[in-house]
Amino acid sequence: MRFARQILLIASLSTLFLVGCTKYATEEELTRLRDTEAASKKAESRVSEIKQERKTVEDKIADRERELQEAETEKTAVDGRLKEMNK
Repeated sequence: MRFARQILLIASLSTLFLVGCTKYATEEELTRLRDTEAASKKAESRVSEIKQERKTVEDKIADRERELQEAETEKTAVDGRLKEMNK
């Protein structure tokens, strides 16, 4: 999100430097500004989607690790019982 804001800030500042000292922005400059704002919002939205996807994947990994730990605990218990039966 910070990256998208930086892009918007740079685009806005560069527009100001290109414009010079005129009182009003031209239609072309306004169009570029709107396009930049739209791109910024789209980038922020994408970042949010990616963060959500990452959280989902991390949750799945945590679930799998928990299942693995439970399976290893069960295996250890079964191995112990088998040793007791073979004595």
